[in-house]
Amino acid sequence: MSMPVSVLQAPVPSEQQRWKDEEHLRLLSIFHLVVGGLAACVLPFLVIHFLFFMTFFANAAAFPGAKEGAFPREMIPIFIAFYCFAGLVTSVYAGGNLLSGWFLRRKTHRVFSFVVAGLDCLSIPWGTVLGVLTILVLTRPSVQRMYEIDPHTPC
Repeated sequence: MSMPVSVLQAPVPSEQQRWKDEEHLRLLSIFHLVVGGLAACVLPFLVIHFLFFMTFFANAAAFPGAKEGAFPREMIPIFIAFYCFAGLVTSVYAGGNLLSGWFLRRKTHRVFSFVVAGLDCLSIPWGTVLGVLTILVLTRPSVQRMYEIDPHTPC
C-alpha cells in the first residue's frame, strides 16, 4: 500500500497548467460575482411586491367586486413571514456568491467556495452548471496547491 501524497509534495504543475488554473479561477470568480449581483437585484423587486401585496389587502374593500371578508386578515402574518424568509434566503444566496467570487479571486477560503458551489447546484439550471464547474476546478491538485501556498509570499 502506498502512502497518500500531500498536495505540497505533488509535482509542481507546468506553467501552462498554472496559467489554465489561474484563468479558470478568474472566470469562476466573475461568474460568482455576476450570480451574486443578479440575486441581489431580486431583493428590491421582492420589497416592491410585498408593498403592493400589503396595500392591496389593506384596502381590499376599495377594489370593485371585492367582497368584505374575502381575504382573512389572519393570513397576513403568514405572508409577512414568507416574504421575510424569501428575503433572507435571497440575501444569503447573493452574499455567499459575492463572497465566493471575492475569495476565488484572492485564492482563499476554498472550503467556503465549496459550500457555496454546493448550494449553487440547487439553482437549476445555471447555478448547477456554475456549482459543478466550481467543484471540478477546486478539486484539481494543482489548484489545491495554489490555495495552500501562502498568497503573501512571492512566487
